[in-house]
Amino acid sequence: GRVGRGVRWMMRASHVHFRGDLLGWRRVEQLAVREFLTHFGRVRPKMSMLGILSPDKFAHKFGSDSDVVRQGIRDIDLVVSRAQAVANANGWGSDLRVWVVGDHGHAPVSQHDDLHAWLLSRGLRVLAHPHLRRRRADVALMVGGNAMAHLYLEPHHAKRLWWSALATRWESLLRDLLTRPSIDLATACIDTSTVRVFHGSRGSADITLTETDEGTRYSYIVRDGDPLQLGGSLHSLNASDAWHATTTTPYPDAIVQLASLVPASRSGDIVLSAAPDWDLRARYEPVVHVSTHGALLRDQMMVPLLLDAPPARIPQRTTDIVPSALHALGVTAQGIPFDGRSFY
Repeated sequence: GRVGRGVRWMMRASHVHFRGDLLGWRRVEQLAVREFLTHFGRVRPKMSMLGILSPDKFAHKFGSDSDVVRQGIRDIDLVVSRAQAVANANGWGSDLRVWVVGDHGHAPVSQHDDLHAWLLSRGLRVLAHPHLRRRRADVALMVGGNAMAHLYLEPHHAKRLWWSALATRWESLLRDLLTRPSIDLATACIDTSTVRVFHGSRGSADITLTETDEGTRYSYIVRDGDPLQLGGSLHSLNASDAWHATTTTPYPDAIVQLASLVPASRSGDIVLSAAPDWDLRARYEPVVHVSTHGALLRDQMMVPLLLDAPPARIPQRTTDIVPSALHALGVTAQGIPFDGRSFY
């Protein structure tokens, strides 16, 4: 549980990360992998998990289809083969199960919108990385993956305000955001069970959650347009039906994703998803990004999942991984609410 953690590892990783030294990062990662494999053979863990970040870091700098990304993927393949060899050498190879999964996709980006500078140009006091000592900020801007941004409005409030309480002051900001070519979708919480989705030219729609005896039901109700391009309103879908309704669209699983993300206690009051070929940061990056992730767009949402045995049903979300792993381990997790469900 401690491989790659601790002060020594953090100093190594921080040094190469903040210098943008990707080859140095790979060397540190390979040291962690070697230590991981040593522990793996020594303790025969009930479960182990290894995160390899090099393909993502290389994709940001060189593009997701570059040779160095392919080398990073070969690193993953090599770790799997070495783990299998360790298990075989110790007599438990036939019991070893291996899953490989990504946490997000990647998509080419050539245009970078400096949302931070744009907000400052409107006369707002902005708290945003790396300017984290801004007092009495009007807006806190948090960009993730570079293609999604959370805007926390009036962050001095101790409790979260819903859009109905914020709209008077901030509706013009939302409207102007939607005119920017970098912004594809914007969302805001109307209340605890309603998420409003906006698009600059395709109008708005509401995603609503209703708790029933059969579980949560999701509805997509068009207001003055169809921002998610789902062909009209959809009513009272369970999570699986919502996945099927959206999986072939430009925004796979967008109904459940937005219904889970936007009302969350740590989410912004306005959540932005970048348009194709755009991301939402232009400064303060160790490397200039030529590939990005974080948006609700298909190439950034879809991820690979490799299993060593057929599942009982088609996996739908990365949140299915944990309950599936517990099922495979024979572990009963009673009383723990999971977003996903086992595919076994």
